[in-house]
Amino acid sequence: MEYYHNDRHKSRLLRGLIGRLVVPQNCAFKKAQHSWQPPINGDMAELKKIYAYAEEDTHA
Repeated sequence: MEYYHNDRHKSRLLRGLIGRLVVPQNCAFKKAQHSWQPPINGDMAELKKIYAYAEEDTHA
């Protein structure tokens, strides 16, 4: 239960971060947002960076 709650919170946080950081720089992403799919290949590195940033943000 705790893990699930944390995971959901992180997902919400991640979505917020993606909304703030990625969308302003990448208009094409706005269309992709409606049918969100996990990133592939190179995008995974970006996502991991955002995850790390989110971790720092919550523990700060």
